[in-house]
Amino acid sequence: MADSARSLGLDLRAVLDDDVAFRAWFERTSPRVYAYLLSRSGSRVIAEDLTQEVFLEAIRSPATFDGRSDSLPWLIGIARHRLAYHARRHARDQERHERLVREVQVSDPQTVAWQTATSREAIRLALRSLPSLQRIALVFRFQDQLSVRAVARELGRSEDATESLIRRARQAFERRYREVTNAD
Repeated sequence: MADSARSLGLDLRAVLDDDVAFRAWFERTSPRVYAYLLSRSGSRVIAEDLTQEVFLEAIRSPATFDGRSDSLPWLIGIARHRLAYHARRHARDQERHERLVREVQVSDPQTVAWQTATSREAIRLALRSLPSLQRIALVFRFQDQLSVRAVARELGRSEDATESLIRRARQAFERRYREVTNAD
């Protein structure tokens, strides 16, 4: 049954092996996949990136295609999964930034720091301005939620030295964050 369905439908492996057929297939389907992703993400950059990911996944896993005559529903399914993964990853990254700001006790009485794009950029600038060891220690401790012991192990330092490093990093981050936000 599956073989007869494949013989009536699109042979994706043959399309992937033939440059002309692949180009025709890609030119027919990619605008629809892109439009789907753009309509749901609202971002051209995200839609472009995810469209590339969809076709890479399709090329890497042609066996997951069920042999229908139109591969577009399959590609849209991949796109839906990629978009959901992107949203989850974005939410996790946002949570990590929020956690870092909460942990170093940077607060802005006018607004919660992570609610504006400007504040998120200030966090990035403040982190980037730290010496690399301090930046890594903060990220391990507060974004990755590692214990001081685990951070010490990762950095190859004693726990006391790591606690001191994290304390200095928090102070430097808070100072730099305030400088960046006050400069605006």
